Amino acid sequence: MDGRLEDWKGANYDQDLTWPPFFEEEITPWLQKVSDGLHTAGKYLLTHTDGENHGLLHLYPACRFDVAESVCSSPMTQCTLSEIRIGMGSKTTVWGGIPSVALLEDSMDDSTFEAYMDELFAALGNGDHLILGVAYNVPPNANLERLKSIKEWIEEFGPVHPAS
Repeated sequence: MDGRLEDWKGANYDQDLTWPPFFEEEITPWLQKVSDGLHTAGKYLLTHTDGENHGLLHLYPACRFDVAESVCSSPMTQCTLSEIRIGMGSKTTVWGGIPSVALLEDSMDDSTFEAYMDELFAALGNGDHLILGVAYNVPPNANLERLKSIKEWIEEFGPVHPAS
């Protein structure tokens, strides 16, 4: 790789696989370079941050990426969606946030699911810089009624009205 923007491909960050000091020294400068080039061209940088982000959150804002995609929250990782959003900073859009296990009856009973989603939605603030979705994938044995319930929570939440 000679450093051209078109040579930069892919990301999949996890504090256990992408050790934070390595990330800071080797990956952050590349993300900054790519981000600056894309922003100059009027483009956005999306990166795949689907792993355990607890040890990397403090490094992400300096990377200047626009969208953190496939973000997974507790109980699958250490951080709540609220903690992740705060850690990413106010300029980064978080895409994901609902752990796939929330859709599985053998991982969460109905009352636990309801309480989890109530707490998640109560912590969304005005909802700006968020594309709420199931992190990773919807499992094949997901309770589809729970997806319908999430749709209803979203509709009840209403449109996003970002602060000026």
